[in-house]
Amino acid sequence: MLSQEERDGLEKIFKAIDKDGNGELTHEELIEGYKEVFKNNKDAEKQAKAIIEKADLDNSGRIDFTEFIIAACDKEKLYAKEKLDRAFKMIDTDNSGYLTRDEI
Repeated sequence: MLSQEERDGLEKIFKAIDKDGNGELTHEELIEGYKEVFKNNKDAEKQAKAIIEKADLDNSGRIDFTEFIIAACDKEKLYAKEKLDRAFKMIDTDNSGYLTRDEI
């Protein structure tokens, strides 16, 4: 779950991307928002398309704030899993996929 501070931060980002202030992010708004992050039009378009495909739960072609939050939470879970996987691999010195007493 997100803390209130994290939610407030996401809301600030959402509102900054939502140029027309209608509470929904269009594909074009996402591209423009990501252009500021990536500084590359192709990467911005690619990321915007991936977000729409992943987060547009009601298939409206737009992302509302709830969908935006869900997408952000999924990304955080992914990052947490990646960190755990890296930590596990560091400890699993024989690459067996299991941790032995000696490795712990």
